[in-house]
Amino acid sequence: MSLKLSQYQGSFVEVVDNNGVRHEGKVVLFTPAKDNDVNEDAIAIDSGVWLDESDIHSIRIFDKTA
Repeated sequence: MSLKLSQYQGSFVEVVDNNGVRHEGKVVLFTPAKDNDVNEDAIAIDSGVWLDESDIHSIRIFDKTA
């Protein structure tokens, strides 16, 4: 599954990982597969969470002001 994680850079997101844990925050870093040790795209969220693409069950942008 290709999530095109680069589109989330700078956005507030809600991510559900493969363990069902929900993470919210701003995507502060996108790392392309070629620059990641596991050869997958990845994101970091300002709450201190790093997620490789295979760790992500779902991701959505949300309006933090809502």
